[in-house]
Amino acid sequence: MNYAHIVRIGLWVLPVGLQLLIAAIMVKRHLVSRFSFFFAYCLYAPTRDLLLLFLRDRPNLYSWIYWLGEGGSIMIQLAILWSVSSSLLRPHPGLRSALNRVLEVAALAALVLIVWLSLGSVPANGTRLMEAILLAERSARFVQVTMLLIVIVFIAQLGLTWRDHACGILLGSGVAGFQLIPAELRANLHLISNVTFSYLMPAIYDCAVLVWAAYFLLPRKPDDALTQLPTVDMKGWDNLLNQYLSRQ
Repeated sequence: MNYAHIVRIGLWVLPVGLQLLIAAIMVKRHLVSRFSFFFAYCLYAPTRDLLLLFLRDRPNLYSWIYWLGEGGSIMIQLAILWSVSSSLLRPHPGLRSALNRVLEVAALAALVLIVWLSLGSVPANGTRLMEAILLAERSARFVQVTMLLIVIVFIAQLGLTWRDHACGILLGSGVAGFQLIPAELRANLHLISNVTFSYLMPAIYDCAVLVWAAYFLLPRKPDDALTQLPTVDMKGWDNLLNQYLSRQ
């Protein structure tokens, strides 16, 4: 039995199944409108992976769909960060405005870079497009990790709670951003092999999906559960009412 093959299949199947379940739960709990970009991503990523499963025997088409799909994934993930962080920082317009500018510049730079490199004398194997997407992906991962650190530092000061779905989405996105580490270890430092890289990348992403699943699939206690009746000064209300009636 080829255990390495089983592990690879497991790392691939786990996020596909979990993200589809997350999307279904979001529909059931009426969370789609609140986290529309995240819902779209939970459908987009599994759909692309399932499509690639049936294209393994067509390497050229597989390669183009994979790399173009990566470009689309980057844009959706940046949109997720923008929408969720804007929602969390709505009571803090200054921070919200500054963060929006950072994410807008990052998204625009990634889009311009991909278009510029893909349109300018692309070789038959699409090398320039791949390089553009890899660079954009590294930038997006850096933004994700940065957002995670910002949330960790400011969550108490901003009056946020880790139980909020929005914090869970940012936490999972931040975990996914740590794919930047094996990418750098292989591409620039040459400290890990391609085989190790092929296991680390999906393993880190699976951890991110597990974080999202914990927030959306596990049972949650209502945040505003009524544990005791509110205290009401009935005697004071009675006196006030008698004073009003005596004036009539």
